[in-house]
Amino acid sequence: MWTASQAALTECYALYPESFNDKSNSCRFTITVNGVTYNNVGRITNGALHAIQKNPNDKTEAGSSSRRAAAQVLKYLESDGKNPRYTFGSGGLISSAVKPSAYFNGKPKKTDVIIQIFHTKEGQIVAINFAKDGYMATVVPGQETTCEYDGACIASTG
Repeated sequence: MWTASQAALTECYALYPESFNDKSNSCRFTITVNGVTYNNVGRITNGALHAIQKNPNDKTEAGSSSRRAAAQVLKYLESDGKNPRYTFGSGGLISSAVKPSAYFNGKPKKTDVIIQIFHTKEGQIVAINFAKDGYMATVVPGQETTCEYDGACIASTG
């Protein structure tokens, strides 16, 4: 997940640096992870991944860094075609500290996951959430990865 996410963001930053600027409004979120607050971060979540997976020509936030990187993440994770490796439940937006049991509201499909990728205006990952089979992993550069059953997503505002 980390490699796919960082590769997608690096590629997007190299090819479309303007998609990270203030005009695109991509990096407008605030998160707090392990007591540290990060302002002006971009966010890629199940909502964007699901929308692009269902309709690759979806125009919501078209041209933004988050939308461009989301499309690449799907490709790297082999989830952009007819038989995706990962799916995203209903594709509902995540902004609160929701847990997998609440997000999926019942029994998820075997391929259902939660993905949240938070990044800087320079295309660097700040934090990643990845949930599958009820377990939530949180990865932050320079910190120990946490994994807990029915752990909460990183909440974001913006």
